[in-house]
Amino acid sequence: MKDSSVVSRVQEEAMEAHDEGVNGVPFFNIQLQGEDQKIASFSGAQPPETFKTIFQRLVTRLKSRV
Repeated sequence: MKDSSVVSRVQEEAMEAHDEGVNGVPFFNIQLQGEDQKIASFSGAQPPETFKTIFQRLVTRLKSRV
């Protein structure tokens, strides 16, 4: 990467991600659109049960909005 604007942008995005708690890949932030509070944040490969639990929490949160 020789273009300094590209390097600067990548560094800026890396710092923003670090500030949000991203410390590896893959990294997941799950939250409802329009809400500030995250339902879950986690890094690394996860078993299907992790996603099932998170999506169950998401459904519960959505139902509480109705």
